[in-house]
Amino acid sequence: MKFIQNIFKLTVVFMMVGGIFCVVGNAKSSVNEEAVKQLRKSGDYDSLQKTFADSMGNMENESPAQAAAQNKVVGIGQPTKSFGESVAISGDTAIVGAPLSNFGPNVEQGMAFIFVKNGASWTQQGLLLASDGALFDNFGSSVAISGNTAIVGAEMDDVNGVTNQGSVYVFVRNGNSWTLQTRLTAPDGAADDRFGGAVAFNGAALVVGASGDDVNSNINQGSAYVYAQVGNGWNFLEHIFATDGAATDFFGGSVSISGITIIVGAASADINSNNSQGAAYIFSSAGNGFEQQAKLVAPDGAASDSFGNGVSIFENTAIVGAYLDDIGTNNNQGSAYVYVKNGNVWTLQAKLFAADGALVNEFGGSVSISYNKIIIGAERNGNIGAAYVFVRNSGTWKLQNKLVPADGVTNDNFGASVAISGNNVIVGADRDDIGNNADQGSAYLFNVVNRTPDDFDGDGRSDISVFRPSNGSWYINQSTAGFTGVTFGLGTDLLAPADYDGDGKTDVAVFRNGNWYYLRSTTNSFVGLTFGLAGDVPIPADYDGDGKADVNVFRPSDGGWYRLNSSNGAFVGQTFGQNGDKPLIADFDGDGKTDITVFRPSSSAFYSLDSSSGNFRGAVFGFGTDIPTLGDYDGDDKTDISVFRSSDGGWYRLNSANGAFVGQTFGQNGDVPVAADYDGDGKTDVAVFRNGEWYRLNSINGAFVGQSFGFGTDKPIPAALQ
Repeated sequence: MKFIQNIFKLTVVFMMVGGIFCVVGNAKSSVNEEAVKQLRKSGDYDSLQKTFADSMGNMENESPAQAAAQNKVVGIGQPTKSFGESVAISGDTAIVGAPLSNFGPNVEQGMAFIFVKNGASWTQQGLLLASDGALFDNFGSSVAISGNTAIVGAEMDDVNGVTNQGSVYVFVRNGNSWTLQTRLTAPDGAADDRFGGAVAFNGAALVVGASGDDVNSNINQGSAYVYAQVGNGWNFLEHIFATDGAATDFFGGSVSISGITIIVGAASADINSNNSQGAAYIFSSAGNGFEQQAKLVAPDGAASDSFGNGVSIFENTAIVGAYLDDIGTNNNQGSAYVYVKNGNVWTLQAKLFAADGALVNEFGGSVSISYNKIIIGAERNGNIGAAYVFVRNSGTWKLQNKLVPADGVTNDNFGASVAISGNNVIVGADRDDIGNNADQGSAYLFNVVNRTPDDFDGDGRSDISVFRPSNGSWYINQSTAGFTGVTFGLGTDLLAPADYDGDGKTDVAVFRNGNWYYLRSTTNSFVGLTFGLAGDVPIPADYDGDGKADVNVFRPSDGGWYRLNSSNGAFVGQTFGQNGDKPLIADFDGDGKTDITVFRPSSSAFYSLDSSSGNFRGAVFGFGTDIPTLGDYDGDDKTDISVFRSSDGGWYRLNSANGAFVGQTFGQNGDVPVAADYDGDGKTDVAVFRNGEWYRLNSINGAFVGQSFGFGTDKPIPAALQ
């Protein structure tokens, strides 16, 4: 009854502004140590330092522009401690380690938990335990996951009476159940090797760190072991270690693998006279085993930086954390270094650090990379912890998000562990107190997709852009990269700009009588495919939540929606709507997947199906002659119902965050609404196009901006899919 009363009150208020609303449904250069020595002797070290300075120009550190919705999870089924000390994620499945958890009488035996994404929420799917577990095994000290295979390290496990040799457990999923497949141990294991202290798995090959392994006479030099998955079994491939390793390097304290390339951290390695400056090593396989390809050291490194404490690699890009690096006068603020491979040479692309960092933030203690996104943990930031998401555009890394827990308190250690897969991010807070349970721990999951529409340079800001039918040309005023133009399409084509390759940049695209043509921004390569019929309306968007736009059409003749999911190539068809409806792009439930949505002018109604639950939504809002201008105006990652009324230049909307009605006048009769996020704050800006002139109000500061770009006969691209 209270809900109905509230709706009635809202309706009365909205009647005062024209009967607008009524609810009708339920609504650094890569150098080795010897190179540094030679450069110092020759006096040419300045050139190396210049390279480092240039790399600093490849980072834009600024305030985070976009927020991200978060889900908090804790382990269910067993009491936990240090839950979140290790995390990993693969698509919509995540794993969290809790190595200090007691199981029955076994103190700190440890455990791990599996979580899966359902719509916008994450729920626990499995609890993983060692069938032969014992006290102080620290099962869950490291975790990795790929597809239906999960890896759990137990670095303090005693193997056949050998103390703290360590082991690794492999689990596989069948349906919704997880079962133990095998237990792996080092073929030459010894006491205190701590085999399993770090693990990485790429779906075919497994890397296991053993940072306490003695190599020859070098105590605690450390090593790593490589295994291959063959059917349901595992074959030991190789034992790798640094060719120049020394005692107490603790090589293997961190590991990562991508394809045939492995990176291993040795955070305690001495570089020249700098004790524990740290190093990272790259190994690559050409079919005859893994060979050391490069040794990475920070060109500005210093003693006790712990460079290599965290490592991650994706294709030809590697990131190395140095969580005790001093930034200016801030001791142990921390940093991370990004390297890229050209041929077989690894060079420094950027050094990253938090612009708002302070002493003892320990930024870089954990790192992870996926495609052009990096997440870096800073577990001491603000005494609560934080994680930073950076995105790469044209070789420059820019801060996209600073993630903090909504309920964080002092000493949570949020950022103790981080992992990213596509647009899904998980952050561990292993000392979070849950109720009266001290240091029980938790983990937070975020979706950090760049949802900015019409963002051709991937900087998180929509670009002013037009299509000129007279010559089939696209003219784009990129907000960071500057002006660009390309001839692509015919004057009669329907525009279909979207991010088809998932790099965070909008791709030039057209739809022509059932044929799709687009240019991938990643490779500038042409793609053409037939999907749909003449008369269909293209409505490309990310319906399956993989961060890539799916080819999709709405067929007015039968109200059908037909698409190809980019994640798996599956065809999906369903009827929703009728002839005369206008298909729209929206995400009302905020799960990162586009909801099927239409506006029906005949009844001034918006109808949609939540992708997370399949629930139907319906709302009458505005007049039939209004132009839908859906967007996220309040920055809560959910679409707000909004319209532009050309007759009076009015913008009317309902904020999803609080249900508040907002009405304002901006524009005049004949204007084309071009609402988008031009200032990059994660909120849609009110904007219009008028005969080659662009006018907008920046949501970040309320500033009015006017700019000339295009001709009156041009089609403004931000209006193409409205």
